[in-house]
Order: sequence, then structure tokens, then C-alpha cells
Amino acid sequence: MRRFTWGKNVRNYPSVSIVIPAYDAQYTIARCLRSIKSLDYPQDKLEVVIVDNGSTDDTAQIVKDLGFTVESLPEGNVGAVRNYGAKIAKGEVIAHTDSDCILPRLWLANAVYFLYSNSRIGAVGGGCAVLDDATLLEKAWVSVQKEKIRDVKYLPACNFILRKSLFDLLGGFNDKITAGEDDDLSVRISEAGLKMVSIKDCYVFHLGYPKTYYEIFKRQVWHGKSALDLSGTTATMLWATLIFCGGLLSCLLLAYFQVHSLPYWAGAIGLVFLMPFLMTLKKMRNSPISVQQFLLLVTIFISFFTGRLFGLIIALKIRWFQKIVKQ
Repeated sequence: MRRFTWGKNVRNYPSVSIVIPAYDAQYTIARCLRSIKSLDYPQDKLEVVIVDNGSTDDTAQIVKDLGFTVESLPEGNVGAVRNYGAKIAKGEVIAHTDSDCILPRLWLANAVYFLYSNSRIGAVGGGCAVLDDATLLEKAWVSVQKEKIRDVKYLPACNFILRKSLFDLLGGFNDKITAGEDDDLSVRISEAGLKMVSIKDCYVFHLGYPKTYYEIFKRQVWHGKSALDLSGTTATMLWATLIFCGGLLSCLLLAYFQVHSLPYWAGAIGLVFLMPFLMTLKKMRNSPISVQQFLLLVTIFISFFTGRLFGLIIALKIRWFQKIVKQ
């Protein structure tokens, strides 16, 4: 991809605010901020807004030691933290990322170039890559985008770049949900008649991927708690979780009633593996994977959907309790 340019006069470049929420990020925030200093973009057109969400470690001090200013919002979920940073931001463009991401040199230049290449583009971003020392689970999870540019239904919050005017017009991220705020905003951008574009050369290195099955499970419990509050593209994931749940329940019922019929058990077990298998095939569309990666992905998605199911159960219990209290 050619280097971003609007002529030799840097005054033509739009000002950009990089908004970063941070919570107990002492092990990653320094690498993130150093990568920002190396971005191939006019530094006088660049603003960095870091919002500390009540960290109990040395995150804030590390940010200050590196010469950056840190804002503070001790209370509120990640959507509220991102919105707080965006409200402070003065840039024409807001580039959302996370404190556990390393930004390649041309990340921002590529993003801004495509954002301004078409007035129908509402937001741009890209995928997430992992470093060479990542675990097998991390490497299996990450798929490399084949197309240089492709339209997508949603973008991840760690790689979400859009005009501040559009962000403000749509009301920013939903700060009432604990997770999935990026999916929710993506849906509203699409409903506004605008496109979202994923750019192959606009990736970030993500340091925060779960490294074990248990970490995958915990992460998806967190996401699952917001499943009932989301709509649009995320409704598909809710139905997938319910199908997975149906498979587990079928196995439990067959075991409880001591059913020994092979066809019944084959159907129940097949239902358990159906969504992990289909989600693995979906990932294969983006990039070719080995047999080992395929098998790893199936097991990863089993942990994934188990976590989503537990999160959904917690969300239902909370709603039931709130309904009882109101009565």
C-alpha cells in the first residue's frame, strides 16, 4: 500500500485523537505508547487521550513517565470510558484502540487515507495480529485477512477509526452494556446507511488475547452477560449460543434418563459440535489453516460457547432478580 499523503503540506492532514481506555495495564501500556510515538503521521496533528478506569497498579505513573497525560474515570464500563475520552478529544478523527495493542507504523496513515477516500465510509479498521512469541491458542485464533479491502458488518473497538462528527451524531458507544459496545456502534453506523471497511494493512498487534482455555472461558462469560442487550449482527451469536446450549441439554437429558440409543447420542453430540465447527469454517474463509489449527479452533470455540452460555445464564438471573425486586 502506498504511503498516505495529501501533498507536501501537512496542514492538509486531518487532526486525529487516539483514544485509549486503560485498566491495570502496567505490563502493556508502555509498548502501546511507544508505538504511537513511531507512527508515520504528523505528530502536531496527533493527540493521545488516555483514560484510566481506576487502575490499582502503576498504569498512570507509566503513562506520565512516558510524557503523556492521563485522564481519570474510576467508575463506569469500557463504553463509558471510551465515550469520556472521545468527549475530551479535539481531533477531527477519533481512532479507538486499547492499552494492550501495538500500532504498526502505517496503521493510522492507512486508516485515515481510506476513511477520506469515500464519503459513504463511516468507519475503518482492520484485524488483530499476534507477535511471534504468542501461544498456540493465540495463533490459532487469529486469522489473516486475505483481501486488501473488504466491507464488514462490524469492527473491533481496539481498531475502530471514524470521524468525530459521526461518533457524536450517533451518541458514541452504548455505555449501558458491559461488552459488545463496538458491535452496537457498528450496527448503528450501518443503519445510518454508511459502510464499514476492514483494511488488511490496518492491523494492530493485540497483546491481550486469552492464552489458555480458562482465559477464553472467562472472557466469553464477560461478553455473554451483555448478549441480551445487543441486537443486529450479535443476535446471530446469541442464537448460536442457544443451539450449543440445546446440544448440552440433550446430552444431559440422555445421560439422566440412561438412554443408550446411538442415533440419539450422535444427534446430541453433533449439536454440541455444530456451532464450534461452523465458526471454525467461517474463520477458514479468511485464511487457510492447518489441520492442527482446525482442531484447536474447534476446541477453542467449545470453550468460547461454554463461556457465552454461562454469561447468558448470569444475565438472565440478574434480569429475573431485578424483576422480583420491582414487584
